[in-house]
Parts: sequence; C-alpha cells; structure tokens
Amino acid sequence: MSHRTALEDVRVLELTQVMAGPFCGQVLADMGADVVKVEPPGGDSTRRSLGFRMGGEDTAAFLAVNRNKRSLTLDLEDDAHRAAFHRLARDADVVLENNRPGVAARLGVDYETLSELNPRLVYASISGFGQMGPYPGARGGGHGRAPGRGDDPRARDPREAVRHPRRDPPPGAAAGPALGGDPARGGLRRRRDRRADVSQVEVERRGPAAWLTFNRPEAHNAMTFAMYESLSKACETVDADEDVRVLVPRGAGEKAFVAGTDIRQFADFDESGEDALAYEATIDRIVGRLETVGKPTVALVDGFAMGSGLALSAACDLRVCTPAATFGLPIARTVGNCLSMENYARLAALLGPARLKDIVFTARSIGAEEALAIGLATEVVEADRAEARVEELCELLGSHAPVTLRVTKEALRRIRTATTPDGDDLVREAYGSEGFRRNVAAFLARSAERK
Repeated sequence: MSHRTALEDVRVLELTQVMAGPFCGQVLADMGADVVKVEPPGGDSTRRSLGFRMGGEDTAAFLAVNRNKRSLTLDLEDDAHRAAFHRLARDADVVLENNRPGVAARLGVDYETLSELNPRLVYASISGFGQMGPYPGARGGGHGRAPGRGDDPRARDPREAVRHPRRDPPPGAAAGPALGGDPARGGLRRRRDRRADVSQVEVERRGPAAWLTFNRPEAHNAMTFAMYESLSKACETVDADEDVRVLVPRGAGEKAFVAGTDIRQFADFDESGEDALAYEATIDRIVGRLETVGKPTVALVDGFAMGSGLALSAACDLRVCTPAATFGLPIARTVGNCLSMENYARLAALLGPARLKDIVFTARSIGAEEALAIGLATEVVEADRAEARVEELCELLGSHAPVTLRVTKEALRRIRTATTPDGDDLVREAYGSEGFRRNVAAFLARSAERK
C-alpha cells in the first residue's frame, strides 16, 4: 500500500552548502519534496573537508545532511549554466540558498531575478547574521563557497563588505535589520532596535518622500560598514514602494551630512591592497545603488560633507544646502588613500577634472556659496527654511512624470560609465603603501588622545 507524502509534489532547488542550508533541504526531502542540490564544479566542500569519510569519497558530515536528494553540477558564473538553472527555476516551487548577502545577486540567482521568471516561487535565504543590520556580510558557520566561486571556501565576493575577525560579532551574536517593511508589498516603515548600530540609518515617510537620516551625530555621521549596507537596503525598499516618489538623504544634528568613512575601519587592512579593493568595491556598490534609485534623490546638506559624504551627495540628483554646508576630499592630508575609478569619474563629471584635482591636491574645502557657483549645490537655503524647501521640492518632483525623471538620470549615468576604465592597480598602490598604514595609525592615535 503506497502513501502520499506531505511534500510529494514540491520541487526544491538547493543552492546551499555545509550545514544549515543542506539540513533545511534534507528536512524537505524527508517529507517527500523532490530536492535537487545544485553544486559547483568539485561539489559541496563538505564532501571532502569536514570530518571522516564513510568508506567512500564523501564525509560523514556531508552524508548526515544530504540524504534523499538528487545532485546537479552547475558553474553559475558560466552563462550557459546560469541559463540552465533559470530554466529549472521556472518550474520549481522553492529555492534555498545560504550564500552571504550579495553573492546570489552577483550570480544571477537572487529573488529579484528568479521571481521575474517564476512569480509563485518561494525563496528562502540563510545567512550567518541576517540580510541587513550591522553584519550582513559576516560569515556564519553554514557558509561555504558559492556555486561557481572556485575551490577556496574563504574566497570573498569583491562587492561584499569587508569584515575582520576583530570587528565581527562572536558566533551566535544577533544582528537585527535596520529597516522594516516588505519590499514586495511596497511597505516602508521604521523599526526600532536595542542595538545602537541598527538605528544609525533611519527612514521615515513625509508626504511623497522617504527621508533617510544618517544618525550618528556624535561622530559627525561618519559611515560604518553597517551604515553603508543599511543605506543599500533602504534604496531597495524605496524603489519597491510605489507611493514613494522622492528619496531625501540627510545627516542628523547640525554639524554634518556625512563626514566620511569611520577611519577605525581601515586599521586592519592588509598590505596587499586586497582589503582596499574590497572596500572600494563595496563603496562603489553602495554609492552606485544610491545613484541608480529609480526616483529623484535630493540630498539635504547641512554641515560637513567630506570624503564619502561628498561622494554620497554627488550621487544624488539634487543638493539643497544650508550656508553651513562644507564639501571636501582631504584624503591627501589625512590618511593618504584614494577613490575608486567610479567615484573619480562621478566627481569629475560633476565638478570637472581641474576642480577635482584642485580640491584633492590642496585638501581645501568648498563652502556653500562656491558650491552653488560651480554647480555642486543646486540651491542654498537658510537652515531654518531648509527642510520646508526640500518638502516643497519633493511635492514638485512627485507631481512630474516619473518615467521621464528615471530615464533621464539613467541615460546620464550610462553616458558617464561607458568610458570608466579599471583602476584596481591604483587602489592597491594607495592603500597598500606604508604611508597609508602609518597615517591611519597616527590618525587613530590622535583621536584617542582627544578622548
């Protein structure tokens, strides 16, 4: 006598390795689901690297969490293999993945891509410390290499945030999301959390606009890696909310928009420049995501917009400034690093190459009136009227044809990026220099003395 199982008609594609993801797939398989484990060339790393072998090629650890599954080898970095996976996804019911946030998107197997092919798809992601919050890119015990990544399970996607053991939380530490809301439903709301890091990027609705606040005034809103990732997630949420017509980034307090990246996060960069490449790639991804928001972005700049603060404001479509607004790139005077090619290109398009050289070489600042004269500031408004003026501007932009605004900003972005060359060698040279490490140490020492 045959018995139907609970999940007999369910097809699952499993893109997971090591423990957490495979165990999830095994539970579904034990309940009758048809689970197809998609492995990279060479197979799940735990087939060989975790525990003893059970009289064959596979380890006991691998066998313990992979029973009742079928297996398929695909290199998802290969276009033909990725297309084959997409064909499977069209008929699947569930996709499981446990790569670090950002890897699935790089490989073209993220929810946004697959849901376009199969709107009814259930997509389950497992990550060590959550998809948002302070540590989205930190490793968890269940993370192996992504299909197509190669044989090194320690390999890092260069577009992921740089993480270091001394800054990562201990195993099992919680890290909650900075933003709530279901992008699929267009929801946008604020979520309060006990962790200080989580509230350092806040979003609230005001009429047709989402106001995003960099909320770290005690450090002049200097950006941490967690804040960058929260900004990226906020951009995703804003794009998914049809009721939001404008995004307004601003800084908390009256002293700064964003005063650059927190230099403490440079302290553990390696001498090879690889950490620097990963960092600049992360900044490119975050700043680029702000630039590609499909709605007008209006930066409200009151106080310092230095370093990455200038880069973030330059990625916005318009910049409303108070008389206290001050822009600059003092990197030649502070730690001696450089920008990515993408950020150089963006700033050169806005300021012109000669003026960009001027402010980098001299490390001088640009005040509000000069910013207005050179087109960096869209307008300058007294501080007590700045918010009201931005609200008026948001109402105006919200009343205009959104497709015209979106297509125009994307067209201009494409014109610029079409001629942007690679500059990894320059980033390695600057961040890998002895001068950079010496300057970072001296900067941090001076900061400690001031405390």
